[in-house]
Amino acid sequence: MEESKPAVSGALASPWADAVDRAHPLPEYPRPSLVREEWLSLNGLWDYAKLPEGESPAVYDGSIVVPFPIESALSGVEKPLGPDEVLWYRRSFALPESYRESGRRVLLHFGAVDWETRARLNGRELGSHRGGYVPFRFDITDALEAEAPVQELVVEVRDPTDQGTQCRGKQSLRPRGIRYTACSGIWGSVWLESVPASRIDGVIARIAPGSEAAEGRLLVEARLVLGGCSPRRLRVAVEEEGKVVAAAETTAVSETASLELMVPGPRLWSPESPFLYGLALALEGCDEVQSYAALRTVELGLDGRGKRRILLNGKPYFNDAVLDQGYWPEGIYTAPTDEALASDIERAKELGFNTIRKHVKVESERWYWHCDRLGILVWQDIPSGGAPMRFLYSAILGFAGARLRDDSRLARFGRADASGRSDFEREAEEIIGFLESFACIVAWVPFNEGWGQFESARIARTLAERDPSRLVDAASGWYDAGAGDFASRHDYSRKPRPPRATAGPSSDRRALILSEFGGLTLKVAGHSTDDERQFGYVGAADGEDLAARYEALAARLAAMARRGLAASIYTQISDVEIERNGLVTYDRRVVKADPGRIKAANAALVEAGSRPPRRRARSP
Repeated sequence: MEESKPAVSGALASPWADAVDRAHPLPEYPRPSLVREEWLSLNGLWDYAKLPEGESPAVYDGSIVVPFPIESALSGVEKPLGPDEVLWYRRSFALPESYRESGRRVLLHFGAVDWETRARLNGRELGSHRGGYVPFRFDITDALEAEAPVQELVVEVRDPTDQGTQCRGKQSLRPRGIRYTACSGIWGSVWLESVPASRIDGVIARIAPGSEAAEGRLLVEARLVLGGCSPRRLRVAVEEEGKVVAAAETTAVSETASLELMVPGPRLWSPESPFLYGLALALEGCDEVQSYAALRTVELGLDGRGKRRILLNGKPYFNDAVLDQGYWPEGIYTAPTDEALASDIERAKELGFNTIRKHVKVESERWYWHCDRLGILVWQDIPSGGAPMRFLYSAILGFAGARLRDDSRLARFGRADASGRSDFEREAEEIIGFLESFACIVAWVPFNEGWGQFESARIARTLAERDPSRLVDAASGWYDAGAGDFASRHDYSRKPRPPRATAGPSSDRRALILSEFGGLTLKVAGHSTDDERQFGYVGAADGEDLAARYEALAARLAAMARRGLAASIYTQISDVEIERNGLVTYDRRVVKADPGRIKAANAALVEAGSRPPRRRARSP
């Protein structure tokens, strides 16, 4: 293994880049929602080869630092992957002696790989996975060589990026404007875990359906692998600051077990008070894990003046959000360190935002855990896909307010391919399954500005039925079918206007939101990937002008909020490549405007949009 050394030299990079240990990057436990003691990180130096489709490597090209995508500086390679190429990875590892115990299984976890993955261990096929945004795993027990000193793992990855119809967000093989550098290959942590044959496989904790947050009725659902054994007792204990305050048990006879617990004197979770309860789960004689839970509800309701609001724990709560693309100059999709990963969340809170919209990207599990523990709401986009759209449909007609149906003539939306639509629905289901345990997420956003949009009314109903504990922005921006929980408008003008309610199956109960606005643009030389090219919306002369323009926008929105605006999403927390709309530069080294002024403007906006409730309008 190479000696530890700075990871990036001479390239644009955040302050955390030089803290990356190439041999042991991102060493933190990857899965805070289900913690076991025994695990082994496989992050670090792997062999790699990049070859045309149909060829396999006789020799490898060199070393790559996992889990950074091949296009990134932190990978040590910084090369693109073409749609007709295959990216090969190889590494060997020694199996800890405890992993060889009889009756235990060994799982190989991938945090995220973009896009299609096949894996082999010691020449034996492990399986495959398609999708670039969710964790997956293989049981490698039967492929291990018991007497071998090391095991050899080989992974091959294909990624068509924007030449395919799969979910890809803003990735492009030709970055420009609001399309950014592609992310290919392994970009989430890779790790091994030794588990019992009968075990706890997942935990979801939420307010019991039909109850108020203040009641403290907590429903804990555990996914189990019983391994063919007889029924086992499952015990769940709720801990408050290390002390057990509630416990329950049941007999586990199937793959899912549910327990309801009453938490005394419940402490409700909110951005102002992000209290997390500890969970201890034990499957009798087999397995023990640690998790956590938060008590919070989200729904639509009416304020004291009859305006439709988002209710957090039964009270109107204006969602003052900032758009977050989740890109890094040195790591693209992968933050250089865990401290860096948390930093944009901390920065958003320092600037007075109480919500983040995670824009057409899904983060690692640790990012959502940071949101839970630090206290910020999240609107989660499903990454967009489909064939490339004509600019007429993706921007001009939508910006002009045209109404195009998204349930017919799907080619206009890049959705003529039935397999691409099926892939989107499959990946959306996987993303929700991955993220549903995190309290911070309060809304799903399946489509943005018509990109790959189709049948949004049906998709919104499917998401609401799949997860009734959260809200749905069915079509953020252009082509509104009147579905979901929001009438949602994007307006980057100097004087943005509120959205208009649209006739449709849900229009009588929807809240009004400005789901993108702002885009105030300020270039800071030396803090971009390209100082010559620039993309933005509304220019600012300097930091003073940027602060003044933001204050004017926030004041205008506060007036809208008093008349019924329920949420707003400012573009954006940081610059990305040549897009200069951030409050912070792409390398996270310069805050462009006075943070105190931004925070004060946000506080006034939130106060204007949060009024006492009158009665509930929707209880998901």
